[in-house]
Amino acid sequence: MFHERAPEARVHCCDRHYDGAPESIDMDPEPTSRESSPVREVLGGLLGAAIAMACVLPPLIHLITGPLGPLIGGFFAANMVKPGQRGRAVIAVTIGCGFVGAIVGAIAIIKSFTSEGLPSWFPSGDLLGAILVGVFAYGAGLGFAGTALSGAMAEKKAEKKAG
Repeated sequence: MFHERAPEARVHCCDRHYDGAPESIDMDPEPTSRESSPVREVLGGLLGAAIAMACVLPPLIHLITGPLGPLIGGFFAANMVKPGQRGRAVIAVTIGCGFVGAIVGAIAIIKSFTSEGLPSWFPSGDLLGAILVGVFAYGAGLGFAGTALSGAMAEKKAEKKAG
């Protein structure tokens, strides 16, 4: 009724070969390696910018998470995308652009509700440009730090697993 299988017989199942010995079964398959692409990196950067801006929302803890939002967003984006050096820079620049875009969008909304332009208390064009450059540098700098932190933690985890 039951047939004994010879030890050298191989069974092909689910792209794995099984030769009857329990030690030949790989219960921890290799993780699928997704190569980072520019589209995935930009999408990761947009996710990072959204996370960074969402860090401002929670009451009380926003005093800590708000300023560290780009770092947190960059960290999560890099964990999702697994980028190389180019990808880290793309994610960081996208986070910086997201911050600048949010401010420019807020200015456009304010301007659309007033008939005579921006309010008198609003900064002049030159000062506003300097503020936007500072916001971009802040968002991109902390975003890059978050992606670098994520990469360092992934390398440390890989070394620990290998060694």
